[in-house]
Amino acid sequence: MRRSRPKGQSVLLVLVALSMFVIGAMGLALDGSHLYAHRQMAQAAADAAAAAAIRSIFTGTNTAAYNNLFGAADFNCAAGSTLTPCFFAGRNGFDAANGDTIEVSFPTVVPGVELSDQFDPAAVRVRILRTVDTTLVRFVGPAVASVAAEAIGAIRTEIGPVPILVLHPTLPESFRRGGSSNIKICGGPSHSIQVNSVAASALEDNGNGGNVDLSKAGPDASGPFACDGTGGDFGVLGGPNPYPGPLLLGTSGEFRQPYGPVRDPLANVDDPLEPGLAPPKIPVPPGLLGCPAVPLKPCNLYFKGSYPNSLGKLEVKNETALFTPGVYYVTAQGFKTAANGHMRMAQCPAPDPDGGGPLPAVGADPDTGCGMVVYNTGNGGPDVFEVASSNSSAILLGAPNSSKYKGILLFQYREAASHTHRLGGGGDLTLTGTIYITNWELCPSANPNCPSMFKFPTTYQELLLRGNAGNTTQIFGEIIVGTLDTGGNSSITMTLDPNYIVPVNRIALVR
Repeated sequence: MRRSRPKGQSVLLVLVALSMFVIGAMGLALDGSHLYAHRQMAQAAADAAAAAAIRSIFTGTNTAAYNNLFGAADFNCAAGSTLTPCFFAGRNGFDAANGDTIEVSFPTVVPGVELSDQFDPAAVRVRILRTVDTTLVRFVGPAVASVAAEAIGAIRTEIGPVPILVLHPTLPESFRRGGSSNIKICGGPSHSIQVNSVAASALEDNGNGGNVDLSKAGPDASGPFACDGTGGDFGVLGGPNPYPGPLLLGTSGEFRQPYGPVRDPLANVDDPLEPGLAPPKIPVPPGLLGCPAVPLKPCNLYFKGSYPNSLGKLEVKNETALFTPGVYYVTAQGFKTAANGHMRMAQCPAPDPDGGGPLPAVGADPDTGCGMVVYNTGNGGPDVFEVASSNSSAILLGAPNSSKYKGILLFQYREAASHTHRLGGGGDLTLTGTIYITNWELCPSANPNCPSMFKFPTTYQELLLRGNAGNTTQIFGEIIVGTLDTGGNSSITMTLDPNYIVPVNRIALVR
């Protein structure tokens, strides 16, 4: 006898299959979004940990003195570890105590990135792994799933200086613009201004006119010293954001915050050794050795050498000073113009203009070429750079970019006490060379080469760039200072020498 099959059995099988499909689909959706959220959190934690770790290496706080010696050997973070990469992973919710794995390694090669050779290690990789329980997926698949995230922080070397570099690491208002002054940068690299301070108010702009004009900056300029770039970047590590005043960026410039910091590119330039006493100045007739045919004030020829108290301060007043090439080592009273003081470079090269008379021939200096380096030891209160007096002017040339002084014109001793320096304010200035007026960068107390009295933030150099209506300040080179304050109502124009190339160390997340 033929047996009948149970009716509805196939329907039940279809329902079960559909249920499993629906559960699986819902599980994929729910667990997929759940795992995605964990993956995003892990990436944020890895980014924070790698960025903090490379900053610690950059600033020298990865030492035993800071209980933060994480070295350069690969390791996994222990539960509750306070080492920088582990601590910042923990602050973002990932810790070995929760079953997470935080792997820290130090690659020596990162594809596409030129790592700095001044730091070892120069890169930190943080990889975070977490096991996450699944929900609905476990009915049709695994009960757990893994998420992973990776970030690499690096100290990279970039070629090309920043025209204005403000180094103080913590000071509020370390970059200030006031009055109706205009700061204009022409040509140069894509990064025009960098302010390293982490303060939320690192920038202040309370001008009642004028602006910061980067619209003609950048490498797209048509030629050397041309003022037709398409825009440069303004970077600040702290804030505020946006820039608190008129800022012209052109078509390719950006305001970047947080951005940097950028290390002092001239930190490895050695201080000059103190030379012998400079010879006394001698008068120069009009028309000789660069003295104008009709000088505003009588001309005197100045010579390289040491300028201590015994020789008198290096202050130009009621005269036209003609500087022969070389290093001017100022140990007292600073380098200054007073009323009706005019500074010029002596003609170079120039043959003996009076056939064996009192005037010498002028030739290039082995270290400064036809330019000069003014080195100020800053030993006392008035030992400052102050080229800013009424009815004064200065047209000065620094050392060549290829020399051991890397284009420096004004050079402040990096362990000097705090000073305020002034350029502009009463006369016209044309300065070709780098204005290098800063103390050593921030260094940890564990560093024996960092004198305790000369550490940021209590010791720093401030530069005031000033001007009056009708006066101009033209700088062909960089400004590297502790803090910068611009004001008055004149125009300050900077044009970077296109041949000035130095390596700049910068930290960044590169993966």
